[in-house]
Amino acid sequence: MEFLSKEIENLLQECIERSDDFPNVLVEKFEGLSKLEDNWLRGCIKILTNKGYISILEWRDNVPYCGCIEQNGYEYFHYKEVYIRAKLRQDPYFTLLDEASEKELCKLSQSSEKEVMVFGNADTGRVLEHLNRYGYIQFGPQGLTYDYNGDFVAVAAVTQKGKNYFVDKDERIEEIMILDDKAFVVNNIDNQFNVSGNTVSNSPIQVGDGNTQSVDYSDIEEKLGELKEEVTSLKLSNEQIGSFLTLIERAEDMCKSKNNSKLKIVLSELLDFAKQTGSSLLATYIACTFGLGL
Repeated sequence: MEFLSKEIENLLQECIERSDDFPNVLVEKFEGLSKLEDNWLRGCIKILTNKGYISILEWRDNVPYCGCIEQNGYEYFHYKEVYIRAKLRQDPYFTLLDEASEKELCKLSQSSEKEVMVFGNADTGRVLEHLNRYGYIQFGPQGLTYDYNGDFVAVAAVTQKGKNYFVDKDERIEEIMILDDKAFVVNNIDNQFNVSGNTVSNSPIQVGDGNTQSVDYSDIEEKLGELKEEVTSLKLSNEQIGSFLTLIERAEDMCKSKNNSKLKIVLSELLDFAKQTGSSLLATYIACTFGLGL
């Protein structure tokens, strides 16, 4: 889809909002303009006309006096919303929440209090449980409890991930509008990460050969736990998620037994499987986290 600039979108939106007064809404905009501003407005109108959002206008005294908003103009913002939503669902960098989850997250984010008492029916409770499961909010020590009527009560706090959600969403929308499909390209990382421990690497975790370097298994276990959260937040099939979690559990077992050679093998299998799923974001995350070469 080809998008209009923000200024032209605003002009189209105003025309739609005052469709019963079109094209007088444009006539008013010509009043008191400088020559430069006049030329800019005429250019915007020409773009809307050429793209079929408004009809070819008839002009009198150098201002439009007859014309209409075309059906394409009325549908532009709806089509844009559908297109952006579909693109965000394909976005490997961003997990799009459903409308109900966004509404609850927005409500909690607007509170000036660090922790908020939340309550309501079972439907709202399930939405909040979803937000908690994926790390957008965090419940207090008592968690979320239901009564016999199915109503719930809890104390909730928005996490940093939740606070960043709407800013991240706006940034991704802007990138999609400007770059379209190129916004989804994952750049190849410049540094190759070693798994032998014999060379210098930028990875925060090195999986050495057991002789040249000691391995911090507790750190790796912590990173594996974080990887579980990343996997479940991506748009993968249940079968793919299950395979990932099985490999992660195998890696955790290797950490517990301090079996370095088998740990390297399982981590490599994790990376290979991430590539097979087509999730470039997940593959890059695993490579950078565990010091593996893409």
